[in-house]
Amino acid sequence: GLRARGALFSCAAAMKMMIWLLSIAVVATTRQRCMTPNVTLVSPPQYIINSTTPGVNTVPGGFEGGNTVRWAGEYHMFTATFPTFGWSEINLEHWASHDGQSWARRDVLWWSHWNKGLWVIPNSPMPFYDEELRSWTIYYTLFHQPVKGWTANGTLWVANSITGSIDGPYDFPGTRILAPSNASQPWEERLLDSVSTPFKLRNGATKSDQWAIFYGS
Repeated sequence: GLRARGALFSCAAAMKMMIWLLSIAVVATTRQRCMTPNVTLVSPPQYIINSTTPGVNTVPGGFEGGNTVRWAGEYHMFTATFPTFGWSEINLEHWASHDGQSWARRDVLWWSHWNKGLWVIPNSPMPFYDEELRSWTIYYTLFHQPVKGWTANGTLWVANSITGSIDGPYDFPGTRILAPSNASQPWEERLLDSVSTPFKLRNGATKSDQWAIFYGS
């Protein structure tokens, strides 16, 4: 089954985990350009990773989140995987494909572990090419607690590719960039559990760019 926060979508057996590829067309008329576009499914969903894919047998708990980019003629998927059926262990993995259909694991980037009496769980890897550094980076969430298990008290981190290449290796844990604090708003409940890739916002008044991210709380 595919795993989503708080739910396990099971098929006939737990090993029938799949990653699906959806082909969609976004149709917008001139009148709709500043409105919500129409989205049309132009082909039925098809799985691209399932229980027969080499390497999937080591992640019986399935895949969760992350992002896929196309770079230098290859597709690269950075995702979280579950080496058990619980929430207590998570790996950050890099999978690659030459055509977007046939996939193979490229590397296990980082994984859950004990550190100074705390159980450390990484999650939600989001690859991003930093044009200023001319290097690939991975934004991700990191969770710490004194027992082996998942918790929502996350912090946001960024790890840089040591070589600049999308293949890494990356300098995990990297640098912490955001954490709950006394300045957190009430709706956040001082919790943080997911992150998007960074994007630029143009300030119309100053004509300057500002970096921003979405995060889950």
